[in-house]
Amino acid sequence: MKRVLVAGIMCCAIIVSYMPAYGMWVGQSQLNPFVQVEGIFESNIYQTYTDEESDFITVISPGIHFQYPTAEDAEMKFSADYRADIRMYGNDGDAKIDPDGELNTVDHRLGADLLFDLASGVELAAGYVFNATSEAPSAPGDERDPYKEHDLSGSVAYKYADTYKIEFAYDGMFRAFDDSEDSKDDITRNDLQLIGFYNLSPILALLVGGNYAMITREDPFIDSDEWKAYGGFEVDVTGKTTGRLKIGMVGRQFDSELDAIEDPTDFYVDGVIESEYVEGSFLNVRLFREYYDTSITEETAANGLYYISNGIRGDIRHVLPSLPNLSLLANIGYSKDTYQRPLNLDLENVRDREDTNWEFGAGLEYKFYKYLSLGAGYQYISADSTIDENDYTDNLATISLKGIL
Repeated sequence: MKRVLVAGIMCCAIIVSYMPAYGMWVGQSQLNPFVQVEGIFESNIYQTYTDEESDFITVISPGIHFQYPTAEDAEMKFSADYRADIRMYGNDGDAKIDPDGELNTVDHRLGADLLFDLASGVELAAGYVFNATSEAPSAPGDERDPYKEHDLSGSVAYKYADTYKIEFAYDGMFRAFDDSEDSKDDITRNDLQLIGFYNLSPILALLVGGNYAMITREDPFIDSDEWKAYGGFEVDVTGKTTGRLKIGMVGRQFDSELDAIEDPTDFYVDGVIESEYVEGSFLNVRLFREYYDTSITEETAANGLYYISNGIRGDIRHVLPSLPNLSLLANIGYSKDTYQRPLNLDLENVRDREDTNWEFGAGLEYKFYKYLSLGAGYQYISADSTIDENDYTDNLATISLKGIL
């Protein structure tokens, strides 16, 4: 399956993230059930270079969000959410476009977070996310590849005299495909992180740290360890604007004695800014340079064991002061993915692969009747590859209606 660059249908994702809710109250707990209905016209559902197929997709997304307590200054906070995405394609089962009926699907996501902010200066956090989803088919007659993924996270941080802070974190990712023929893409990743902070002022802190990750793959892939070392800074302007930038080095060590496998070292960047620059208006920008693993189901393994992705992405949601119920939405994203040479192949006949990816989106959201919002948007996605058959363009036009208590 081709790796699909999906913005999540930009306007709908932002509606879900930022739409204010009123809720059902049980003591100090707040429940927010919601349902969203989207209509999506997509011009290239398989994201192919030739023989493009379009379709109209209906997505019904029921869910619920739970939070306890709701007080901002609470020492302990717990939140949980569930969401299902029921995707129904107009051409599902079509003899030409989808002969095996693989387009329709149902995705599930369940997540929970627990936070402790203690007066002693200790901060504790734990999280869990479960996803039951799939790799979409990449051509008529191709199969959908379902898998389940568990993501665990935990961190402990200690502040001393408002000057120093040290943070230790763990992230674990465990992905397993449902079908045994896809199990070659099963992957386990355990990532440890240690960062130290020194506050130069109430809004600016220097940081230095590192990561060490253990990555377990199935044959024909190779297990590896990944390390990062970096410095940078963190900003927090009255909680309305926050940001973190890490700059350093990243490297991989493969568990192989073959000369064909080189242990790479590269420049590393990870930065993010989140700002509520006006009441109800949000700006998010992310800058990255990372290693990513290839896979068979995404049809990237033939081009290497991994690829290096450089890019930037920005999203904005702006509320019009003169029309407070109307918000304008926009996003832009750019990345360049450089694939490394594969293992156990005739290297003379392997073509180098580098993909340049772009996405642009614009939309609007109008809130009415207190619990309802109507959204509409357009998204453009493209990939320009050194291998022509990996080129594609895709256009998506959406309209959505969401209700939340």
